[in-house]
Amino acid sequence: MLAAIPRIQIGAVILGVLMVLFGSLMLLFGYVILAEWRSEGATLIACSVLWGLAGLTAVAAALWLVGSLGHSPLARRTGGTAMVVSGLILIAAAEVGVLPCSGPA
Repeated sequence: MLAAIPRIQIGAVILGVLMVLFGSLMLLFGYVILAEWRSEGATLIACSVLWGLAGLTAVAAALWLVGSLGHSPLARRTGGTAMVVSGLILIAAAEVGVLPCSGPA
């Protein structure tokens, strides 16, 4: 008897590809800021570490989601939570003033 091939959930796979893109972007932001840690403040270093961890978590969850052909709700929840956490860190860093978001004064 042949085993049934699971149907690919294309929306979840596209979501996984987007999570790889944005997760790697946040991982890259965290790495670039952390590479200059000697000239940065402690709060920006903490934000960059959290961005790196959230980005790494999102990339791992996205690869898990794509590998399971979109059939893993835990991978979707984990990646989505990592994306929300990285966004909240970005908002908090901009609100506190760790990230300068305004142009030249």
